[in-house]
Amino acid sequence: MKAIWPRMRQLSFVRIVMKVLWSVKQDIARPAPIIISLEDLAPVWLRHNHDSRPSQGTAGGNLTAPVMSMAEALAPPVLSNGETLLQPATPVSANGTIVAEVVLPRTHSSLFVRDFVVPYQGIIERQNALTPLLKIIDAVEEYGQCPSVVLEAKTQDEESGDLLSIRDTLAQVTLRDHTHRVTKHGIAVLLATYKDAEPLIPKMLVACLAHDLGKIPAFRQSGIYSMRDHPAVSVVKVRELFQGHEVFWLDEVCQVIQAHHRHVKDGFSTLLKEADGHAREEEVAMASGTFEIKSWEQWFDVPSFLRSVEPYINLTPRSKKEGSIRKAEWVGFTHKGIVYCQAEGLFRVVKEYAKERKVIDIHLLRQSDRDHVMRQMAGSLQKAGVLGETIGEGFYGRKYSVRLKDGKQMGTYCLPIIESSFETKPSDLEKRKAGFFLFIDDVVKV
Repeated sequence: MKAIWPRMRQLSFVRIVMKVLWSVKQDIARPAPIIISLEDLAPVWLRHNHDSRPSQGTAGGNLTAPVMSMAEALAPPVLSNGETLLQPATPVSANGTIVAEVVLPRTHSSLFVRDFVVPYQGIIERQNALTPLLKIIDAVEEYGQCPSVVLEAKTQDEESGDLLSIRDTLAQVTLRDHTHRVTKHGIAVLLATYKDAEPLIPKMLVACLAHDLGKIPAFRQSGIYSMRDHPAVSVVKVRELFQGHEVFWLDEVCQVIQAHHRHVKDGFSTLLKEADGHAREEEVAMASGTFEIKSWEQWFDVPSFLRSVEPYINLTPRSKKEGSIRKAEWVGFTHKGIVYCQAEGLFRVVKEYAKERKVIDIHLLRQSDRDHVMRQMAGSLQKAGVLGETIGEGFYGRKYSVRLKDGKQMGTYCLPIIESSFETKPSDLEKRKAGFFLFIDDVVKV
C-alpha cells in the first residue's frame, strides 16, 4: 500500500479530493475572530497609566484623556455590552469549595502615586504607612478642586491673615495643584538637607500631602472645626486616616503639620514651611506673569535700597503725602550723623523695594516672617559697612530712648545707619524735619 500511494497522489481526481478535504479541515480548526473596539480596550491600559489627568495640548485645544476616580481606576473594566473584561474567577479548591479571594494590589491612576509613592514604595511599606498614605492621596484627589486658601468670611485661619495681600491670587490655585508642588519641594529640600534621607521620606510625604487637608470644605462642616486654623483640622483627619496603623513618627508629623504656619525652630518643621513657601512663590510668579523668584543675594542691593529709604527720612506719615507707608509707623530720623530707622517702617520699605524690582520672596509675603527679613536686611547692611553701631548676630537693631526737649522720653527699637551713606546731603535731610522730630533732644542706648 505504501508503494501504491505515491502513484495514486499523482492522479488528478485524488488531488481534487485531498484539496477539498484540507480546506474543510482548515475552516473547522480556525476560530472565529474576536473583535473588541478601542473603546472597550481603553479601560485595560488606562488603569495602568499612572497619570490619567487631562494633558494640555500645545497645538490648539486641550488633549483630554478620560479621567477616572480612584474607585473607577481600581474597578474591573466593563465592555460596552455590559460584560466584564478580564474579570478574575473566584478561586475554587480541588473539592469544589470556594476559597478566600486574594485581592492583588493595583496601581492607582494618580499623578501623586507616580511621583511620590512608586519611587519610595519600599521604605513606605516597611514603615507601615502605605495604606494611610494612599487614603490621604484619595482625599486630595477627590476633594482637591477647592481653593488652596480658606475663604470663609468668619474664619480664624492663621494663613489667610498671614497671606492677606495675595489671598485672592492664591484662591485661583487648586488645593490639588498646591499639594503636589509642596510635596515636590518637600522631597527636594529633605534630600538636600539630610545625608541619609531615605528613612525620613515617608514622614515628609505624609506631612506634605496632608498639611492642607483642613482646607477642604467637606472636612470643615462640623461646627467644632469650621472656625479653627486649617492645620488643626488637618491633624484630626491625619489621625483618622492612620487609625489601625502603628507608625512611630505619627505624633511628630502631626506636630509639624500643626505648626507649619508659625515661627518654628525644629529642623523638620522648617523644611515643611520652606517647601510650602517655595510652592507659594511659584504660584504667585505664574499668576503675575512678570515677577521672578530670586534669592535675597540676587535682588537685594544696599545702595539702591538706601535710595528707597531716603525719601522717608525725617518725615512723619502725615507729612509724607506720597508713598505706601500709610500707618502710624515712621521710617527714620537723623540725629548727630546717624539715621535711626524703625523696624516696622523698614520692613514696609523692603516690601515696596522688592515689588519695584518685580521679585517674589515668600518671606516678604508672610507677615510672620518679618523678623527673618529684617535679620537678612541688617546682615546685608552690616556687611556693607553702613551701620552706625555694631549689632549682635541675629538682631536687626537695638533699643534706644528718644529724649524730647520737654523732658519726655520715648522707647524705640531702631537700626542705626550712617547718615553719609545716603545720597542726599545731611543739611538737606535736616530741613525736612517735621512733627515730633523737631523736638528730639537726644538719643541714648538702653
